[in-house]
Amino acid sequence: MSFKTFKKSQAGSTAVEFSFVAMGFLMIFFCIIEAGRIFWIQNAVQYSVESASRTALIDFDISESDIEEAARNALSSMRVSPDDLTINASLITLEDVDYVEINATYQYSALVTAFLPVSMASFDLNASTRRPLIWNITEE
Repeated sequence: MSFKTFKKSQAGSTAVEFSFVAMGFLMIFFCIIEAGRIFWIQNAVQYSVESASRTALIDFDISESDIEEAARNALSSMRVSPDDLTINASLITLEDVDYVEINATYQYSALVTAFLPVSMASFDLNASTRRPLIWNITEE
């Protein structure tokens, strides 16, 4: 095959055009998956914090470590690994009312980091709640 016939040949042009389109399609596809994961994990962390605070409402002998364990169990029930979760539960009193306050931080790591800058491949998702413990309110 001479250079002149090679230059006029259209063989393989479809494959080259597909490679350009496929790269953009795959980037958009994986970005949508990552965005869905971020929303799922954020909602799961918030759910676990809210669930643990409701557990504290019905158990008046609960400790802070039990509240943290309840949050980890609730997160596991949402199919999110609690290994990257940091929880701080505290029982506080403000103006003679007892509260349970729970703060959680989840270290999110992206599945596909090839298209992301290093600063966006990993970041924190936060959730918190403060709920009054009504079982400890006394009537005067």
